[in-house]
Amino acid sequence: AEADAARILAEADAECAAILAVAEENAAKLRTDAEDAADAEGASVVSRARAAAETERRGILLAGRCRAIDAAFSAAEKKICGMPSENYLGFLVALAREASAGQSGECTVTLNRSDRVSFGRALIEQMKSRGDGIEWRLSDGEARISGGLLLDFGKTRIDCSVASLIAEARPALEADVCRLLFGSGEERKNG
Repeated sequence: AEADAARILAEADAECAAILAVAEENAAKLRTDAEDAADAEGASVVSRARAAAETERRGILLAGRCRAIDAAFSAAEKKICGMPSENYLGFLVALAREASAGQSGECTVTLNRSDRVSFGRALIEQMKSRGDGIEWRLSDGEARISGGLLLDFGKTRIDCSVASLIAEARPALEADVCRLLFGSGEERKNG
């Protein structure tokens, strides 16, 4: 009976050892799989974080470039409005002539306060001297514009403000301004 008991215990020990070996093997595989999954998830998280950071970096860069482009067009407006008096009067006359081509009747010219005081009378005198059949007159009011002028032919208003002219020209000039400010794409890659 002792021999049977010893044999049963030996078989039980062997069976337990086999079960423990399988369990340890399964545990090792589960641990390896979990580590691999954690590594893969970690790499995925790092990859997503890098992509998000790159997107944020590009957004910040784009916003900065947009501000620089806006500043360039704003500087152009200030430069036009601040040109020497003799040039600026000629600029106003040229604007009025071009915008009034083909018009007739009475035209009321509205300027901002400073331009009205500095150039109003001289502008109207030069426009009247053209003999174009338009009755030119200076508005009693003032326009809320940085520079340029507004022409009213009856109910038709022609906006020749500097801001309006720049806004109209901006789409055609923006690519050139970008190249001047930031260089071409090839220069950025190499420099």
